[in-house]
Amino acid sequence: MATSSEMAPAESVSSVGLAAYQQGAVVSRTLLKRAGGTIALFAFDEGQALSEHTAPFDALAPRGEPAGKGNA
Repeated sequence: MATSSEMAPAESVSSVGLAAYQQGAVVSRTLLKRAGGTIALFAFDEGQALSEHTAPFDALAPRGEPAGKGNA
């Protein structure tokens, strides 16, 4: 069951806008959190990065282009 901060199950949504860019910041949004791991979406402003850390689960880091900056 989804918590108030998670997406509803079987809901089709666009990732655009789920974690909005903020100047000089890294923004994250938890999409799913369970005992077996967490799925989070990140938005990085130019020059920002995720700090090196350890976690009890594997990480998946797909890369996407910001809105309006993709190849046309």
